[in-house]
Amino acid sequence: NLIQLGNLQNIKSDASIRKVRSEALANLDREKTDLWDLILMQSEHPEYIQEVSVPFCIKTYSKEQLYILDKQRSSNMLPYIYFDATGKIVRNPTSDKKRVYLYSAVVPSENNRIIPIFEMITSNHYSKTIFKIFNDFKTFCIENKKWPIFSGVVSDFSFATLHAISRAFNGISLNDYLTLCYNRSTGVNTDLSESIITIHLCNAHFMKMVSKDLKAAFNKNDIEMFFKYVIAQAIEISNLRQLSDWFRDIIILLSSKYRNNEVVQAESNLISNKLFN
Repeated sequence: NLIQLGNLQNIKSDASIRKVRSEALANLDREKTDLWDLILMQSEHPEYIQEVSVPFCIKTYSKEQLYILDKQRSSNMLPYIYFDATGKIVRNPTSDKKRVYLYSAVVPSENNRIIPIFEMITSNHYSKTIFKIFNDFKTFCIENKKWPIFSGVVSDFSFATLHAISRAFNGISLNDYLTLCYNRSTGVNTDLSESIITIHLCNAHFMKMVSKDLKAAFNKNDIEMFFKYVIAQAIEISNLRQLSDWFRDIIILLSSKYRNNEVVQAESNLISNKLFN
């Protein structure tokens, strides 16, 4: 409307608007120093802000969020939680220049909204720091007689996160957890304790990495789309024999210089296999 009226001098840049917004919000601060402001905020809302500490770390969760997670239970199944981290949201309030991440564990609600269950904002991204938020939340659940309250965690491919999940919720190393999974897959030991919290790799993160690698490897969109298709479908594989057959055919396609009978058969297997229908 301002452009139509010709009042171009009154149009502010995005940077100017963000600055004005930031200054307006700063007027609501309890203290000019960010860290002291957070400490005062915690004293006012101890039921939600569980910790403010240095090196910079904030942990938040509450009984209300625990109640939301508890509502996701069905009569015979516990829900999964989804855990991820993102940057560029919070500035570091200390002299430490390390990048600050927001770590969030969320669940989808009945109306398809994403609800945070527990969160951590920190500049310390070691596995032991991530372990601490998991362990603290587990303790919180136990204290409120709500454990176990979920059956699995969906995560990205961060080793620090995966190791922390296994240590905090299962009390074993990631190597030991993978050994349990392998033994069950091969039939060596099918007795997996019901108390084990299963760890799942996020399909979206996986396919993003696959797409990036395929784009760098192939110039033709049809080839790229074919491999996206068979790799995405392979996520549904549930036993090692199917995985072995799938992997063999993929290797034949990727390593063969010419289109011979073996290549045609491998391509046919991947397309016509019941797994991919």
